[in-house]
Amino acid sequence: MLQRPLVSIFIPAYNCPDYTRKTLQSIVDQEYRPIELVFSDDCSPTLLEPLVEEFRRFESDEFRIRFYRQPSNIHGDNIIFGFDQCTGKYVVQMPHDDWWTDKRFLVEAVELMEENPGCYLCVANSEIEHTDGKTMVRLPQELGVKDQWHILDGATYINLLGERRMGVQAWSGIVCNLPVARSLGMLHYPYNLDQGLARRLGVLCDDGFSFQFLLSSIGSVAITEKVVSVRGRPETAFTFAASGFRWDKVVGQALFIIYYNLYKANLTGKYARAVKQRAKESIFEYPVEKINTRILQHYHYAPDAIWLMGVSYLLHLLRWPMYFVNLVQRLRYRLANEDPAQVWRDLQLKFKKRGLFRSLFPSRL
Repeated sequence: MLQRPLVSIFIPAYNCPDYTRKTLQSIVDQEYRPIELVFSDDCSPTLLEPLVEEFRRFESDEFRIRFYRQPSNIHGDNIIFGFDQCTGKYVVQMPHDDWWTDKRFLVEAVELMEENPGCYLCVANSEIEHTDGKTMVRLPQELGVKDQWHILDGATYINLLGERRMGVQAWSGIVCNLPVARSLGMLHYPYNLDQGLARRLGVLCDDGFSFQFLLSSIGSVAITEKVVSVRGRPETAFTFAASGFRWDKVVGQALFIIYYNLYKANLTGKYARAVKQRAKESIFEYPVEKINTRILQHYHYAPDAIWLMGVSYLLHLLRWPMYFVNLVQRLRYRLANEDPAQVWRDLQLKFKKRGLFRSLFPSRL
């Protein structure tokens, strides 16, 4: 039997030991080996090392744990730190409040990428906790059997990705080729914002799932609607909770930086043109909350940066009508790709549970 490649799983963690215990147990329960687990505690008030020590009994030549504790809270840089410690051929960023429900997820994902040269990204579906089974991804009807794996070219995949389309996966549903992703700049600037740059520009650390754009630009993607994990929703947010920023007030500006950098990147893959166009569209799908002159100064007031930010902000000012446009687009997508009767039943159940106003209107705009 051939030796399987090493899978690195890194967990950037902050508090939530009850959730993280489920996370760790679900990793142990995976049928795949070998696994390298990189656990980085972002200076949690509640020490997480004793929790990790509970799982040392599962260590072997095929399952290794490395634990780190940051001396101070470094927020999003903890994700970058964990990623940089990984040494496997494949990598998973596992949120500390998610857990796997499919024990064969890693087996299937690695086998798919090993058997399909040029496939560097494997994505599956996740259920959202406390939502009566709501999932994060809905695939188009034309793909056929949705709980089977499908190999899509990068251009097709990236044009499906997004909240207005099939949705965006949880990190726990994603496996990618680590050396290839690292060579393209995954989780580092210009495709991710570290803490220092984010603070200087008045935003939060974010990567906007840029690595999916990068990997889609050069190859194919394996995808399924099958649920493999639960996206946990603890009462306390991840490490950003202590950052002093309101995420919903600055996320559009952070994503502007990421998507503008992708749009301007010198990508050379066979699907680069489609990826760059999709990045430009994303600037308008996640509009900026204000004209941020620090960001424009960062780009030396480049004319296209000024123009794109101006149009993006205009869309923010039109957020009420745009919200309902997006609502209609999502409904049309569901009706075209799912059983219409089930879609209407889901809506009726939502209206009954939450009321018409709360169902149609967001809590914040």
